[in-house]
Amino acid sequence: MPLKMKNKKQETRYTMKSFAKQILLITMMIFGATSAWAQSQYTPQKQPNGTWTFKMPNGNRLVEVEYKQPCELAWILGDNPVPQEGVSGYVGFEDHVTFPTLSNPHGLTVTYSSTNTNAASIDANTGVITFVAAGTTTIKAAFAGNNDYAPDTVSYTLTVVDFYTLTLVANGNGTVTVEGAQRIVNLALLTSDYIAKDGDILTGTLGANVKISIADSATVTLHNASINADGAWTTGNYAGLTCLGDATIVLSGENTVKGFNQIYPGIHPAKRQGQGTEYTLTIQGNGSLNASSNGYGAGIGSGFYLLCGNIVITGGDITATGGSQAAGIGSGSGGSALCGAINITGGNITATGGSEAAGIGSGSNYASCGIISITGGNINATGGLYASGIGSGNSASCDSITISDDVTQVTAIKGSSSLNSIGRGAGSDMNCICGTVTIGGTVYWDNNDYAGTGSTYLTQSPLTYTGNGTGTG
Repeated sequence: MPLKMKNKKQETRYTMKSFAKQILLITMMIFGATSAWAQSQYTPQKQPNGTWTFKMPNGNRLVEVEYKQPCELAWILGDNPVPQEGVSGYVGFEDHVTFPTLSNPHGLTVTYSSTNTNAASIDANTGVITFVAAGTTTIKAAFAGNNDYAPDTVSYTLTVVDFYTLTLVANGNGTVTVEGAQRIVNLALLTSDYIAKDGDILTGTLGANVKISIADSATVTLHNASINADGAWTTGNYAGLTCLGDATIVLSGENTVKGFNQIYPGIHPAKRQGQGTEYTLTIQGNGSLNASSNGYGAGIGSGFYLLCGNIVITGGDITATGGSQAAGIGSGSGGSALCGAINITGGNITATGGSEAAGIGSGSNYASCGIISITGGNINATGGLYASGIGSGNSASCDSITISDDVTQVTAIKGSSSLNSIGRGAGSDMNCICGTVTIGGTVYWDNNDYAGTGSTYLTQSPLTYTGNGTGTG
């Protein structure tokens, strides 16, 4: 309730202190006021000692003073106030930032806001912050006030910066050369097609139906990246990731890549047109990757009647799932669906072919793939109907297959009605072709027929070969 005070003196000053004690009847000194106002625009002023004062008008006038408890909001960092310069963090790395927390001892309802949402946004209700792009913003928490507590707003400065990691090389003469830098690219912010450049780190969840490509000869890191993971976008005529030439993908964290239009693969290695050395996609790192098609493409490789270059995998935990009639790793479906050589030297690989397609190798219907070489890693490959686990799909072909004794373990499971777990799938001798199959130094298929114990060894399912595990990529 407002407190009415009658002034019988001129120029009388009244002081209101913080709500630390009850109201005392000491010459109109009022404890508990954090805001006050008087008639005729006599606005209270906050003093350096934390009290509020106002000057009564001349004459015998009646004024009203309203007082409320302070809401006592404060941003704190650990047990201390937030530094004057605020806090900062790198785009895409919110989980590595210690944000200030709001001290709200009275449990009041506050609203959070950011003054520059191009730098960082904040959920108005929960206070969860999302970095957007390089820039500076003010993060606020506001209480609107009620019958018991005065309104208040507290804030701190947040600086968001692009993240660069530098490769430094000592020159031996006291100087250092910067040989490379990596830049964070938040996929959630892209609104148009983007070509990833050498050194880029792609992170976040793609927020628009746009094409993501990798420039020729670029090394790009996927760090907790998600591209069309739910397969909701189907109209874009492109793969989840499209290589424009030689490309290296470094895996960090957990990543998911799915194709857009149904004829495209999850990840599409480039195919060289004309003369020259075939392009190669290399996948490495310690993170994970789940790659799949949205229809008839390979998880990693070519698509429906599409071509792709070579594939090299040296590390990572990789799950590759082919669409209908497409390999998990290798070619899609159709007579011109071609994949180059597949070379696996390390990693934990799970590759599953679609119906009539190999787990690793070719799709179906006259599709083909090049040489398959596995010299390291732990491999599990499962073929679809009429298809081998590693080799050719139904009425399709592959070049020679070599699995060395340096692998940790290779397990191949053939699909129903397939001839072999490793080697030829199903189909006539003219249409279903496989080159020499060599496992652990032993030839089990010699281009045209089984060799040695091949007729029993290659046809078993599952076929598990355990090596010495020295191949690490």
